[in-house]
Amino acid sequence: VPGLRGHGYGDPGVAVTSERPADAPPIPIQVSRGSLIASVQVDLGEAVLRRFQQDLLAAIPTTGVTRVVLDLSSVTIVDAHDFEHLRRTLSMASLMGATCVLAGMQAGVAASLVELGVSTRGLSTALGLDAALDALERGGDA
Repeated sequence: VPGLRGHGYGDPGVAVTSERPADAPPIPIQVSRGSLIASVQVDLGEAVLRRFQQDLLAAIPTTGVTRVVLDLSSVTIVDAHDFEHLRRTLSMASLMGATCVLAGMQAGVAASLVELGVSTRGLSTALGLDAALDALERGGDA
């Protein structure tokens, strides 16, 4: 297709997965202290990230909860592409009216992402889950 080269459309060098997001393990999302808490406890990958995006964006209107914490405390490795997908998902949730906080990022992960030059613009962060929930309850940034 003209103009779409390099985007996976008919490009023989790009692998296209047939895995549906529903086939991927979920990132658990629960309501606690008036916030949706998503705790990443599985290896990230394209299908997992797509399923998480669908699940989180569906949970906001379903629950009526407009505070979201993405807990990364169990994550030891994340690449720039996966982090960007998470960041975009939180941006989508923000556009739906949710206040989002990224919590619990390990020092090595943070250092690697900065070295890779990923954008953290617009992200609110907190040292851990409790700090994120406390800040959201106060109505301020973490």
